[in-house]
Amino acid sequence: MVAKIRVRCPDGAICGICFTEALRTHGRCPVCGDERLLPGRRPDGTAICRNCAGITRPEMQCVRCETEAERFRGGACARCVVTEDLESLLKPTTPPDLRLVRLVQALASAERPESIYTWMRGKRARELLTAIGEREIELTHD
Repeated sequence: MVAKIRVRCPDGAICGICFTEALRTHGRCPVCGDERLLPGRRPDGTAICRNCAGITRPEMQCVRCETEAERFRGGACARCVVTEDLESLLKPTTPPDLRLVRLVQALASAERPESIYTWMRGKRARELLTAIGEREIELTHD
């Protein structure tokens, strides 16, 4: 099987699997010592940061929070998209409800916000979140 090309860079094409892996690799760059996204590779395969690898592609930074991450929708990272979608459904500030603000924060801060996004796309989850946001269902631990 041949992987589909996701992006073309000056030094070659990158398949979707490698591109996604590069945008989910974080840590301390062994070259400069900065703690950040490590999408580049040394000749020996060691992951290094964008600056040390000479990567200037803007697709590696969220247009909203400026975090180095894969763009998910409209140039925003998955965490920003999930936050926006949750705020739209739950309406935590109309009227203000600190419990809903905390729920948005808890869901959006998941290790993999893409999983929350996928869950929210389901009919039952969307109905539940909408009912909570419309204040038709009281927000309780039950």
